[in-house]
Amino acid sequence: MVKGLEKLELLVVADPHPTTFAAISDRKNGTYLLPACTQFETSGSRTASNRSLQWGEQIVKPIFESKDDYEIIYLLSKKLGFADPMFKNIKVENNHPSPEDLLREINRGGFSTGYSGQSPERLKAHMKNQGKFDLVTLRAKADEPEIGGDYYGLPWPCWGTPQIKHPGTHTLYNTNLHAKDGGGTFRARFGVVYEEKQPDGSVKNVNLLAEGSYSKGSELTDGYPEFTYGVLKKLGWDKDLTEAELADDQQDRRQQSRRRRLGGRPVGRHHPRHAGARRDGLWQRQGRARWRGICPIRCRCIASRSTPRVPISSPNIRRVRTGASSAWPISASRFRRRRWTRGLPSNSRSS
Repeated sequence: MVKGLEKLELLVVADPHPTTFAAISDRKNGTYLLPACTQFETSGSRTASNRSLQWGEQIVKPIFESKDDYEIIYLLSKKLGFADPMFKNIKVENNHPSPEDLLREINRGGFSTGYSGQSPERLKAHMKNQGKFDLVTLRAKADEPEIGGDYYGLPWPCWGTPQIKHPGTHTLYNTNLHAKDGGGTFRARFGVVYEEKQPDGSVKNVNLLAEGSYSKGSELTDGYPEFTYGVLKKLGWDKDLTEAELADDQQDRRQQSRRRRLGGRPVGRHHPRHAGARRDGLWQRQGRARWRGICPIRCRCIASRSTPRVPISSPNIRRVRTGASSAWPISASRFRRRRWTRGLPSNSRSS
């Protein structure tokens, strides 16, 4: 770790006090120690390891030149030139973003993952009425104003908008409660069957799902289906999609169709090693072989249709598909028979 730190061009340590990273290396240049605020010098939401949230109020003003995380991120984004779009929904005063607006932004972005019902107003009400929550169940009585029926801290997931007043989820996957009352299950209906070989040599499909286990009041008793365009269409939600979202979905479905024709190989993307291939100049050394959708490092993936077509001129490639105006489609069997024959660097050959 010390050797790695000393090789850095720039090291910035932002903490309330000097840490191990600030002192473990002998580097003298390109190192900055910046003072950051403690939790007592700033306000905002904090999430604990039990999935519950609390709202913390500022106890003392920041000392000396220390800044809190909100201001540091804002000043950094401002210096890099993207502060306006990043904070377009957040009120900023004296270079300090509003903690309340920051949580509301998180609520909007986490709607589908259950991080949406914990508004600043609800969390502040919990802090103000801490004594009204049961010490064992952590739940407030239903007739309590502002916090009635809530679990303390609105533990994730807390579904819907704050106005719905979901109580939070005290125990994950508790099937004895309705989902709207803090219950829930984790049951996918897709990808849950495996083939088990029997003593007589036959194969039996075995379901990984626990039979008869589902949330109280749930209409689904055998697991949730994969969320696809077909499900959206069946529910009538496809009409809520924008033109751009519909276009993206149509492109995804076309790629899935091609992937099925190609025996399940990825379509429209390159193998992760291609990033290294580009950096190493392998694309250029192999004569820009991505024309016709062929991978220059022989990993058998398929380039996207949008890949620019550049004439193949390298002598390293002996056999490629030519003649057609497009690289699509190509059968899986023909693709598997294709080989690079000579001229490839040894570190780029993969089976």
